[in-house]
Amino acid sequence: MLTRLLHKLVTLLSVAIFLLISSCAYRFTNLHMRAPNKAKTIAVEGIYDTSRLALPHEYLWESLQKYIAINGRLKLAPKNQADLYLRCQLVSAEIRPFDVVFNEIKDPSSLIDESAEVPNPYPMGAYPSYRRASSYARQEQVSATANVEVWDLRTKQLVFRGTYGGYATYGISSHSVEYGFLKADEALENGFAKAADTIASRAVADLLRR
Repeated sequence: MLTRLLHKLVTLLSVAIFLLISSCAYRFTNLHMRAPNKAKTIAVEGIYDTSRLALPHEYLWESLQKYIAINGRLKLAPKNQADLYLRCQLVSAEIRPFDVVFNEIKDPSSLIDESAEVPNPYPMGAYPSYRRASSYARQEQVSATANVEVWDLRTKQLVFRGTYGGYATYGISSHSVEYGFLKADEALENGFAKAADTIASRAVADLLRR
């Protein structure tokens, strides 16, 4: 009886030690990360968008702050109270059909009316053939590239710079035109939010891994 009791106590003690070690390992996995120049606070500027696409770039601004808060090495603060200042420029973006094969060759010369009274000022060779998809796209892909800079407001020096990209694929098919436009717009927003999360998570990880 005593032997069984001792065996149970040893087993419980072993399990407790294992859980304690595991929890400590989980808790301190990001100790290798630290803020530049021993900074404690950071401000995030609004996104400077030069992509020439109407994208909800505020999602990128929110994602940057979200991942900074999740990491916990820096605290978000207004610019006049911050040690660091993060600037992000959305330099390029693209929306294109996904998984579509452009396999129909169209000859634009068939669209020219040679019997028209006004003569065509361009030779036929100026109208090259072009390719068209044989079916409507049911998915689109949004991709974006952003430049991220972090300045030390105490020393007025650039302490971090990087370029990051992200993309996401989303469905756009629908049974009606009106409903399809609404769903496609919502899908684009959700897709760009995922791409922004990718950009922000990588940028914040690199910033605090220095």
